Amino acid sequence: MAARAVNPVRRESRRFVPLIAAAILTFVGIARLPFDRGFWPTSTPFDRWPSPDAATDFGFLVSVCDAIPAHASVLVMTEPPDLDHDFYLYAYAVALLPGRRVLPASMWNASTRPEMLPQADFLVVLGRRPDPPPGALVRETPAGTVWRR
Repeated sequence: MAARAVNPVRRESRRFVPLIAAAILTFVGIARLPFDRGFWPTSTPFDRWPSPDAATDFGFLVSVCDAIPAHASVLVMTEPPDLDHDFYLYAYAVALLPGRRVLPASMWNASTRPEMLPQADFLVVLGRRPDPPPGALVRETPAGTVWRR
């Protein structure tokens, strides 16, 4: 049997098929990027989160972390009290205040402030200043305060 001749033009055109496919996939990927949100770096991991409270909570807890010594017990709460927000603030604080014993101001939409307040060495208050002051002011930021009891 005679060997079949391969068209050299056809062989060369096959080399470009993966390159063309990669270009198409790259174009489709770029077209799906959220250009309306921009590409600048964010100040917190939650800046583009659907809830605006997440970025505020993160930024506040990071800014007061060094004001609370290691191994201290900390009660995190909002002022005025918001049971749902207190619960999420507690979850953030557990992650962002390592080495401290973090106490919740609410759990599952039930207030735990009366039970936890006597156990706290420090109060981290997101929101306005508590009245009367719950102790000695350690740090004040635009988002909230830290108090030593």
